[in-house]
Amino acid sequence: MSDNPRIHSAYDPQKEAQKYIDSLTIPPGIVYFILIECGSGYMIPVLRAQFPSAKLISLHISSKYLSGADGYKPDAEWSPSSSLTCTAFLERHIKEIESDKIKIIEWRPALALDGKTYARILSETAAFIKITDANKRTSRYFAKRWQNNIMKNISVFSENALKKPSAVNSDIILCAAGPGLETQFDTLKIIRRNKNRIILSVSSAVRALLSHGITPDIVFTSDGGNWARFHLFETLRCPKKPLIAAPLNAVLLTDFKKYPVILFSDGSSEQNTLLAKNGLPVLSLPQRGTVTAAALDFALGWTTGNIYLTGADLSSGSLNSHARPYSFDLISEIASTRLSPFYHLKLTRTRALTAGGSHKIYAEWFKRQRGLYPSRIYSLGVNNEALSFKRISASCLLNDNKN
Repeated sequence: MSDNPRIHSAYDPQKEAQKYIDSLTIPPGIVYFILIECGSGYMIPVLRAQFPSAKLISLHISSKYLSGADGYKPDAEWSPSSSLTCTAFLERHIKEIESDKIKIIEWRPALALDGKTYARILSETAAFIKITDANKRTSRYFAKRWQNNIMKNISVFSENALKKPSAVNSDIILCAAGPGLETQFDTLKIIRRNKNRIILSVSSAVRALLSHGITPDIVFTSDGGNWARFHLFETLRCPKKPLIAAPLNAVLLTDFKKYPVILFSDGSSEQNTLLAKNGLPVLSLPQRGTVTAAALDFALGWTTGNIYLTGADLSSGSLNSHARPYSFDLISEIASTRLSPFYHLKLTRTRALTAGGSHKIYAEWFKRQRGLYPSRIYSLGVNNEALSFKRISASCLLNDNKN
């Protein structure tokens, strides 16, 4: 087979690969090996012999290194010429699993070929493993609660949930709950009165929208914790019942039995089966960790029109972690005392969110994923720079001008 002498031994590349693998400390129970530019694939037969049940995934710095000969092919491989980003490719081929079940193996001589691309692929892979591990631990922690939510939602909503939801071609205004949403209230009020556009709100932004006379058409929720009820209670105040969109494992109010509801799966076989058995369409959205990303996935599937995203700051504004008024402020008001006044509690919470690093993690996720989204997504107002969609001004939107 063809070889590149710069990254493999010209004398005995198979022996070189065997020696390298033997020098590594590989714990038992590895489910996935991710090979960072394994070149001509001499490591692959060595790994298959030692770990026959593991899956081998190769990430290449260039399509010219894609495997060809039998015996040297991985189970899946990617190069920058793929239509998928590296992260999206890994999401497709690796299920959520603990990080100690995944092993990255680098072939360091490939650094000399394209060190920049090599480093980027390695960085994206490490970030993917970190997020995958966090999602798995979250799933394990919330497993019982999510299971209860799934069974309740199927029993309560399966009869009234939409059986044949059809995509629309209207533009969607997607309202996230960041402080930046406050700068768009006037625009949203005009759109609500005069424009035929759908306003889709994450549940945590509903109270702020209603306080300015803006009723969303769709409320999207994905949180499985009981605290999410504080946001959902606000939805009951909407003058017109919005469509409720939620995964099966989200917490929902029994009152929503009177509302139009669309339930979807996280892609697991269990949830897909439950939807199918109850005569509901098997719609799948992957778990994203942040409701804004999940809502954006939903919007992309719901409409063929443009999507305008606002309130996706992924940051805090002074005392405020979210657009005001915010549902959780009620908790701070109740808990406030003379020694711990309301604004002190808000500042403490905002600092805790900042210190926790969740905004940064989500921003990095969007930065890696944004290449997947088509050009029909626009930023309305100022969103986080990681969401570098084409920005559109309020005046252009109101005049139906996207330039």
